[in-house]
Amino acid sequence: MSTFGSLVLARSEPLLVHLPQVRSAFGSMWRHLEERGGGWQLLDMAPPMPHQWPTVGAGPADLAAVTGAPVLAAFVSDTSCVQLVGAVPDGRSFSSHVVEDSDGKCGFDHHRFNTLRLPVGVDPSPPDLPALAADLATWATAAGLDASPHRVRATLHESEYPELFYDLADALGLPAGEDIDALFDHQELDWYWAWQRGWDAGTRVCRRWTSALRATASHQCDLPQPADQDFIGFIERVADSMYGGPLTRQDLVEEACRLTSKWP
Repeated sequence: MSTFGSLVLARSEPLLVHLPQVRSAFGSMWRHLEERGGGWQLLDMAPPMPHQWPTVGAGPADLAAVTGAPVLAAFVSDTSCVQLVGAVPDGRSFSSHVVEDSDGKCGFDHHRFNTLRLPVGVDPSPPDLPALAADLATWATAAGLDASPHRVRATLHESEYPELFYDLADALGLPAGEDIDALFDHQELDWYWAWQRGWDAGTRVCRRWTSALRATASHQCDLPQPADQDFIGFIERVADSMYGGPLTRQDLVEEACRLTSKWP
């Protein structure tokens, strides 16, 4: 269960992990995927891969448009807060910062490091749980779900942050989830070194991005290296293939061997 990362509830025929709108909004560090009945899926993701931080943050609107169904998303910042965002295909959306502090403060940087990123200069507003409950009721109606208003309100008031999104899925009338198993994990021993080099290359991308935001110079060790794009591409292909995709495990093993031979 997510303690730091993104969660998405959407209705889709393709698996959510195969939709580019999920990757562009939340990254592709898949952690857990489950089917919730009627085509609904709940996807739990760790924070994005380092190279994805400069581009993630679009939120669920594009996903709602491409699936033709409402989407509910959350970014969980450990025990600090949850940013809840709902979107429907016609473009309407809502966003709420759920936190215990009555002023909406949580100490987390929602402008730079939240995959449901707030505009620069806009601070999280104090939580308005009755308004959020009403937004969720409207969203559930658009989604054709038989939500329990009482359970929705109780969830918002009583659920701990890591469990809040799963509890909301229950309160919105969805059945218990059935796991959709991955074929393998991101970081397998079969391709450990190639994957780690992709992660390190992405870390350099992220550091250059944060340096640009702060108007500071990047350290020499953060400059691009010739092999970086090859290894970043490799970890992307691993993510693409985890739930059935273009490459098998053996394909990935061979690709890792090829890259580590090309770039010793």
